[in-house]
Amino acid sequence: MNNTSTLLSDEPCRVLLVEDEPGDIELIRFAFRITDGQTFHLQIVTSLKDAIRQLSEHEDEFDVVLLDLMLPDSHGIETLKTLRRHCADIPVVILTSVLHNKLIQDALQAGAQDYLVKGEEPRALRKAIHYAVLRHAFNQTARLSEAVFNITHTAIAVFDSHLRPKQRNQAFTMLMQSSYVSLVTQKLDDVLDVLLSQGCWLDIQARLEKDGCFEQEVTVHASDEELTLLMRMHRLDRPDGHILNYIMMLDDITEKKKAEQKLEYQASHDALTGLPNRSLFYDRLQQSIVESRRYGQSFALLFIDLDGFKAVNDTWGHAVGDQVLQVCAERMLSDVRESDTVARLSGDEFAVLIKNSAVPAHINLVAKKLLDSLAAPILIDKISITISASIGVSSFPLDATSPDDMLSQADSAMYEAKREGRNCVRWNQHSSTPA
Repeated sequence: MNNTSTLLSDEPCRVLLVEDEPGDIELIRFAFRITDGQTFHLQIVTSLKDAIRQLSEHEDEFDVVLLDLMLPDSHGIETLKTLRRHCADIPVVILTSVLHNKLIQDALQAGAQDYLVKGEEPRALRKAIHYAVLRHAFNQTARLSEAVFNITHTAIAVFDSHLRPKQRNQAFTMLMQSSYVSLVTQKLDDVLDVLLSQGCWLDIQARLEKDGCFEQEVTVHASDEELTLLMRMHRLDRPDGHILNYIMMLDDITEKKKAEQKLEYQASHDALTGLPNRSLFYDRLQQSIVESRRYGQSFALLFIDLDGFKAVNDTWGHAVGDQVLQVCAERMLSDVRESDTVARLSGDEFAVLIKNSAVPAHINLVAKKLLDSLAAPILIDKISITISASIGVSSFPLDATSPDDMLSQADSAMYEAKREGRNCVRWNQHSSTPA
């Protein structure tokens, strides 16, 4: 149990009294027997050596030390300093026979929480012990908070109720130096305007008023890169409910966001060609259906299978086959618009989503361009390789109205193209104007 917990519970405050004068010991015993809501457990040693031994072996069993500086084995301020060297983390209240300002000042500087002149009124002794324990606990908390404030990589700044900068840690200073945001003369709302690129302090203030906190990802420009920061704001109120401080915390999550984006890209793109994979293509197909229904538009899906690719792998090996696939992917990308989607579905199967158009003449023109491009010789390591492609077409909403049906209809049309000699385009049989 820590010192503060002891004072806030029914547990007695555990005092180690270091005193060798019997009369003074009895006076202190009497003071601790007074009943005023706080109870004390007193243990007595009569020398510095015994005090150090008790604290070294049973430090957790004491909440405070009541120390006489004049002991049989130690005298003056050295008594406190020696005790502190062995047991630094426990509050100490000094007992002195006379009020000596220099001695008291030295004792406080050496780490004593308080001092008492022997023979003072008992309640003064109990009060001194009580507040010494509290001050020690609060000082520990303050030191810990200050250490965390200064060593954390989280940038922290404190603003007063008028939004003026009050305190910042080293991480905040370094972050501000690396970006164009400055706190030399700016108020909090100015800084937020820069961080969020808009005057939105009133919105944030409303959130802080309602929830006490606010969180948002923001982007700032450093000298040589763009940083993504997680900004958290907290409102700290006084007991009467009025604002005391605003606290801003900024964490640089740039690398985390890059890693997330990389994983997301890897999950949605083909590793060999860099094209969208089947999963991403399916998502875009679904989105195209939603948009086309909303705006009364049509679009087409081209299912492409390379003719003769297996022979390339069998003859020249998979390394050459991979390069052929990469060249084919580049050619298909160059043959369609940026708004269209080229995807590798599996092996030598590809698909092209032609948005906002299912006019046969336009689709046939695109398909013919793809056939000619894919049929052109591919030169790899002085090897000239010639392949072709079979293309099947389905359109929305004429042939199908769901992603699965569109893929199925285009796949069936592609196999029809293969049956009819390959290196050609075939529309789904439901289309009114096949190629």
